[in-house]
Amino acid sequence: GPLHHQEVGPQIIQLLSQSTLNQLPPDIIAMFDSEIIEQLRADVIDKLPILTIQRLSVPTIEKLGSEIISKLDVDVITKLDIKIIEKLDIDVVRQMPGEIIAKLNPEIISKLDVSSLERLSDRK
Repeated sequence: GPLHHQEVGPQIIQLLSQSTLNQLPPDIIAMFDSEIIEQLRADVIDKLPILTIQRLSVPTIEKLGSEIISKLDVDVITKLDIKIIEKLDIDVVRQMPGEIIAKLNPEIISKLDVSSLERLSDRK
């Protein structure tokens, strides 16, 4: 039968230089394996679909801008370094589970609302 769509294989990508890869449209880059995407520049990764960004490694996600990180699922954000979480929009920080809220610096905790602070008591 006809070839079905696959992830763009490493053999094609090896023919392309980093600078060429960095110039491809986001929807093409999104088809690549995560390992390849992770080698691209942060400003290129920033423009990829959220679902693509979410499958990348924590160190790669941590290099991205706060506005992008803020759009990721809570369970992805909770894996990131606390310093990065602290830089996110306060509305995002408010959604974090109790164990993350407990690690925040006091200045940020002081900006949270009651419902976020109540989550401190349901820490496992």
